Amino acid sequence: MDISVENNKLNDVEIELKVAVPAEFMKNELERNLAAVMAQAKLPGFRPGKVPRNILVQKFGPAVTEDTVQRVLQEAYRDALDQQKLYPISPGEMRDIAFEPGQPLTFRVIVEVLPEIALPELSEVEVELKEPQAGDEDIDTAIESLRESQAVLVPSENPVDMHSVITFDMQELDETGVPIIGHVQKDVTIDMSRHQFGEEFASKVLGVACDQTATVVFQRNDHSGAKPLRAELTIRNIQQKELPELDDEFAKSVNPNLDTLEDLRRDMRKYIEARAGHSARQQMFRTLADELMKRSEFQVPPRMLDNYLDRMAEEATRNSKGKPDEDALKKFREEYRPSAIWTLRWYLLRNTMIQNFDLRTTKDEMDQELANLATLEDELVEDFRKRLSPDQMQQVGDDLQERKVLNYLESTVKLNRIPIGLAEFEGRTEPSKIITV
Repeated sequence: MDISVENNKLNDVEIELKVAVPAEFMKNELERNLAAVMAQAKLPGFRPGKVPRNILVQKFGPAVTEDTVQRVLQEAYRDALDQQKLYPISPGEMRDIAFEPGQPLTFRVIVEVLPEIALPELSEVEVELKEPQAGDEDIDTAIESLRESQAVLVPSENPVDMHSVITFDMQELDETGVPIIGHVQKDVTIDMSRHQFGEEFASKVLGVACDQTATVVFQRNDHSGAKPLRAELTIRNIQQKELPELDDEFAKSVNPNLDTLEDLRRDMRKYIEARAGHSARQQMFRTLADELMKRSEFQVPPRMLDNYLDRMAEEATRNSKGKPDEDALKKFREEYRPSAIWTLRWYLLRNTMIQNFDLRTTKDEMDQELANLATLEDELVEDFRKRLSPDQMQQVGDDLQERKVLNYLESTVKLNRIPIGLAEFEGRTEPSKIITV
């Protein structure tokens, strides 16, 4: 199709095309389509194909014209994209469509394209990688948590202490101390060593014996922001944890491949530092992504952002199992807009790196990843493949691709490795309780 196209770049991601289809082409298309209708038209009093032209034009002309314009619009749009070598990331938005018989068909279309992204010189990018190191206190605390996980509860006649596991009935009181009818909980069990209800609660319960009562005030743990709860507790049962001996046999009970308690300490140190190291690498990658995006300024295509926010809002609505509320959806979109922009900017930047540095995952790499995952699940790889849904398979591929990009970045940028104590890395003042029950 011999069309004329005027290209006007509106911004980095939007281009306006002004398209004109020649009047002669439109005349021929209309005649061709009308002839097709004439050959098949059936009207009372006329033989098929013998209906006079003026009657057909009067009866079918508007419909033929509308159908012709719509089909030519789509064909002209595709030809305009080919002519301008454009690859839209969303359907074009057509405007100002105009056509009169004997005149050209004209229209404007706004197409959204990917931004041109200039990558920084990666070898010049510098980022800090913290290397958490566990201290002896961290190892001691983690092993103590392991001992607690193997503890045996035995009845105790002693009053409550910080090592007790207690069961109690709880009657909620109003502000004047009067019981609130119906606000009773029976057989509530807590481990005092876990500080579940805070220090103030513990201070009122410590030293209380079985069948005795205590009035406590503590903050609800439902994050509702409600006023502290006032209640009267009646202790029904007190138990103490009987911990296993801390010796070589204990080490073997934790891991049959270990022989001594010292082996367990070394194994625990590796585990704690590996877990914290993974977290440190994730922090480093986030910082690195921020730095790369800061050095590569580009715009997220507006409709791409709107579509992404729409999908997020639909998923949130589906998960809440409620009816969409326009005000709530608007608030949701506003709240998650910065996060969506960050995610899409990283997606576009990552794809540019995949293309520029030939980082797309191969079939062999995907097969190996599936084999590794199948081994972890103790399945045959073919059985594992069959079990995965298309979405799950896509997620496996996306995760693998992300790791490949991040590993490439880690090997290319300048990494300043900073040894740091585990407590400082986690921002705490007490030993870590990484192993929890």
